Formats: sequence, C-alpha cells, structure tokens
Amino acid sequence: MKLFIDIGNRRIKWATSGQLETASRRNRYGKEIQEQVVDAAPENLRQNLGRQFEALARPEKIVISSVSGPSACHAVIALCRELWQRQPEMLQAGAQFGPLKNRYHPPHSLGIDRWAALVAADHMREGERVAVVDAGTAITIDFIESDGNFPGGMIFPGIATMIRSLNLSTDQIQVHPAIPADRTKLQITNNTTQCAVANGVVLSVVATIDRAIEMFESEPGSKPGVFVTGGDAGIVEGLSGHEMRVEPALVLVGIRMLERRFSS
Repeated sequence: MKLFIDIGNRRIKWATSGQLETASRRNRYGKEIQEQVVDAAPENLRQNLGRQFEALARPEKIVISSVSGPSACHAVIALCRELWQRQPEMLQAGAQFGPLKNRYHPPHSLGIDRWAALVAADHMREGERVAVVDAGTAITIDFIESDGNFPGGMIFPGIATMIRSLNLSTDQIQVHPAIPADRTKLQITNNTTQCAVANGVVLSVVATIDRAIEMFESEPGSKPGVFVTGGDAGIVEGLSGHEMRVEPALVLVGIRMLERRFSS
C-alpha cells in the first residue's frame, strides 16, 4: 500500500493507492476521499491526521505534494516517521509528463498541486482542450491545449482569502469567512454585511472564472471541457455559467500518476 498526501495552504487531503485504484475502476473519485480532509494548521495535525493515519497499515511508500509553509510539511513528515519510520518523498513539477508539456518559466517553479492536477486532467480528457480550476485558498485556472501543451494560467485569491482581506483592511467589515457549500444562487440586494460580502466575493470569483474560460473558448480550437477541484469546487460549479466536471481528488490522482512514472 502506498500513501499519497496533498498538503494545501489550509487543508490536507490523503488517499491510499487502494482507495484511488477502487475509485478509478468506478470512475468516481470524490466519495473515496471526501472524509479524508483535515486542517493543515500544525497544532492540529497530530490529533486530527494522526487519528486517521493510526488506523492504516504501514505504507511501503509515502509521496507528498505540498504548497504549504514548512511548518505544516515538517509536521506531516515527522508524523510519518513517528508512526511508520518512513521518510516521505516530495514531488516537484517537471518539464513534461507524457504528451503534457509544461511551458512555465522555469517549469519547476509551477506549484506541484497545479502540475499534479494538470497531469490528472490530461489523462482524463478526451482529446479536447481543457481548463482546470482549483478553487481553494488561492484560485488557479490553468489550460491544456488539444496537443497537450500547457501554456500557463491565472492565480487570484480564493473566497475565504478575499473575505479575510476585507476583514484585515477595514474597520466596519468584520464577517465570518465561511460560505455555505450548498449555495446555489447569488443575491445582488443584501441587507446584512455578512450577506453583502459573501455574495459580492462569490460573484467576483465566479465571474472571473467564467470570463477566463470564455477567453479560452474564443481562441481557435475545440470547445474546452472544464475540470474543477478544491474546497470551493461545489460553489463554483453550482454558480458558473459553464458545464464543469467536479473532481475532488484531482491532485491526488495526479500525485499517483507522477509517482508511478518516477518508480518505473
């Protein structure tokens, strides 16, 4: 059994090779890992992640994708050493993976979570161009051309990050950053500050994503498909004007594919 871990800025997702293999056969990745998400704050890791990991058999290999600061990453590595006496392997973006070509400058400066998501999306797409949206602490929108070329993408603050920024930058606006995951509509007339901020921020995020996809659609080539992942994927998919394929485990699937290539 191999263990794959995705350390984000605020959340950690993980899955075993068996879980991802089962999910792959069913072509349903979300259910397999939906409960395997914990707070990335280092002070909570030993209790939350440790409780989950203690139920696992000793993995033969541990592979980590991390965009978090060193404290969270070091805490996860220390936990793996303590529980299983295993030193995890850290992934880094490369210049190419099969037909997928990374045009970032330099290629390894691309966030490994973005690279893993692109690797997975490239594998899942059916020859068409695709946009890959990761809606988390930061929102990234990346693009794959029909020939496998990845020319680059966009990064901007996520929903909770925008709200926290307003809280820090204003005296009168102090609202909770959480947005209900089942939000299905937007309001432009809001009679509380909480609702005004929530709807304003979500509208700005969804409008930016939709506009970026429209610009990609306007370029020569087939109509692109859209993959969306990340903690706010459900909100984005529910409100976007574009048809989207929600893939909660997209980064983990990419990590598994990268590990297989490096091991072969």
